[in-house]
Amino acid sequence: MSAHRITGRHCFVENTGAAIWLDSSIDLDVALQRIKNGAMRIGIEVIPRVHHHAEGIAISIEFPTDLLYTACELLEWAVESDASFDKVLQEHQEEENLEWRAIKAWAVQEGIPYVEDEDGFTLGLSKYSKTWELRSLPAINTLERTDYASIPCVYITGTNGKTTSSRLLASIVRAAGYRDGLTSSDGVLVGGDWIVQGDWTGPGAARMVLRHPEVDFAVLETARGGLMRRGLVLNDVEAAAVTNVSNDHLGHWGLHSVEDMARAKLTVALGIKENGVLILNADCQPLVQAWAKWGRSDVQVHWFSTQKQSDIYLEDDWIIHSKQGKVIAIHDIPLTLNGTAMHNVENAMVAIGLAQAVGISLPHIRQGLKMLRPNPSNSRGRSNWYQLGGADIILDFAHNPDGVKRLVELGNRWKAQRRYIFLGQAGDRDQEQVYALAKEAAQLKDGAYIIKELPGHAYEKDPALVAEEIYGYLIQEGIRTEVISCFPNEIMAVEQLLPTIQAGDLVLLIVHENLDAVADLLVEYNAQLVT
Repeated sequence: MSAHRITGRHCFVENTGAAIWLDSSIDLDVALQRIKNGAMRIGIEVIPRVHHHAEGIAISIEFPTDLLYTACELLEWAVESDASFDKVLQEHQEEENLEWRAIKAWAVQEGIPYVEDEDGFTLGLSKYSKTWELRSLPAINTLERTDYASIPCVYITGTNGKTTSSRLLASIVRAAGYRDGLTSSDGVLVGGDWIVQGDWTGPGAARMVLRHPEVDFAVLETARGGLMRRGLVLNDVEAAAVTNVSNDHLGHWGLHSVEDMARAKLTVALGIKENGVLILNADCQPLVQAWAKWGRSDVQVHWFSTQKQSDIYLEDDWIIHSKQGKVIAIHDIPLTLNGTAMHNVENAMVAIGLAQAVGISLPHIRQGLKMLRPNPSNSRGRSNWYQLGGADIILDFAHNPDGVKRLVELGNRWKAQRRYIFLGQAGDRDQEQVYALAKEAAQLKDGAYIIKELPGHAYEKDPALVAEEIYGYLIQEGIRTEVISCFPNEIMAVEQLLPTIQAGDLVLLIVHENLDAVADLLVEYNAQLVT
């Protein structure tokens, strides 16, 4: 029953606040009244909001930016009938910072972008910003509005493709002469150089970029967890994109259906400035339906599609933009692997749409798309193309049914004598999701299947049982037992396969836990990157 702070615009609240997730057994009327009464005891009026989902409810409140831990204590006190209110009072006394509220109100009134958290308050963005500690904020009458300015900023989210779309846009931004700051599931980069590595797609990563003194363009990959837990870091961005949504990572944060996920991902649309641009996938029906139900009328929506004419579409192997005409032939984009990786055609469309929305020229868009190569240094773990003894190996991170579907489609378009695919799944996915992954993999023409356990992603489930589930579902889909093999980990699977592949083979090498080690193995076997 622990509550969490909401530090920015969220699908629950418009500003800052807190939320608590509960099962349906709670006496809701009593809890709501206690929240109101408790807030009044510290001089704040709130209107709690109730959010129903398949397995319970969430209650959210808007609260002053300096009192978010107080808000959490209040929510927890309200649902625990025997809890003492003293913790709420103590947190309120320790947290209250009226100067913080005042400088934030001034920034909003003056139209100055700001970034805030417990580490400090920032006026302006990146190279045009200044940050103060929260207990050393300046007097408002000493501030000059003209000392602080904005930079172009975009959000990118989606189930699949957000990292590659973000990398493609960052490459375009660099081609246009900007010093980009990029947050991604691989880490934070400035101008293409690592600042920190790891999965950095939450608000902490965004604030790191938006406070960096060299950045003048922010590309903010934004994941579901950060959106649902904390909300958006920044309002009034120029543009945002949602690549797609599918049934991955369900069962957390009240998201139990693809429709729930689509609504969560569309949180980024709340952060777009009036008349800004939102890029959406016209081929993703759950996203189309969600936008029709919850969309904003004061933003421009540019749809992209590989299947039909849209604002950005594919025609005769060219990407066409309705406002710019022919942009680039898909064979000229290295990440499309000579036009076979259609999912990267879609990712390129996202990058093109965002670049056009912020005014980047067509020559720079083309240059940026051509600069990014399918190798670990440019696009780690996404469509990295190796050749070994005449065989082709595609090293990729596909980790859900839709990702596997895209790779299988690539494999079926690839001219090959034999096709291999590596399969594994984390222990936190339910049987429906494991079956969906196996079903998509079973569409590989003349495929051979290497199932690997993922002990590092067991989530208290025996990884061998997950592998057995995949095996059983492949058999159920008509795959013969003699073309399926199982291994206790990724390294052993790769070591067994590489000596056996022959010229003309295609290996869809899906790796989740040992990406760097597998890349090193490929080098040991003298596999060559195709650049």
